[in-house]
Parts: sequence; C-alpha cells; structure tokens
Amino acid sequence: MYFPVFVGWFSAYAHRRIEGYLPYKDTGLFLTPLFIRQLSQYERLIGPYFFGLRYLGLAAVMGLATVIYMMLCGKTSSFGAALSFALFR
Repeated sequence: MYFPVFVGWFSAYAHRRIEGYLPYKDTGLFLTPLFIRQLSQYERLIGPYFFGLRYLGLAAVMGLATVIYMMLCGKTSSFGAALSFALFR
C-alpha cells in the first residue's frame, strides 16, 4: 500500500515556508517543523510539482519497506521475511 505522506498538507506547509511564513507563528502545525524544512528544501530543488513529491513519497515508502524486509531477514529466512512482510504490511 502506498501512503502519500509527501503530498497534501505537508507540501502546502512547505510552499508557505518558501513564501516566508514561519511555522507556529503564521501557520499552525501539528508536528515539528524539521519535516517541513526538509520538504521545502526538496521543493526548492524540483519545484512545486505534484509528481515530484509523489516520487519522493514512493521512494521513501520503498526505502522503509526495504529496511523492514532486511530486519526480518536477520530474524528468519528470506521466504519467511517476504511472507510475513506481505501478510502484515
């Protein structure tokens, strides 16, 4: 399952940060501003394009899936890791 964590409100917060708005002062956030700062830096690199942020989210989810799979491979066989990852994702 692909969860698009890099689109939506987070990209809107990042775009407002690029425009000069300050977190917690000009915009209300429900998380720490480090993620918004990182996302605004990425948005400065590629621009505020929807698909660029989608690709970043897809890469992050694939990276997390790889890390979880590698952790499960350390505990069990590769087949067992793939099976448990597929069943409990």
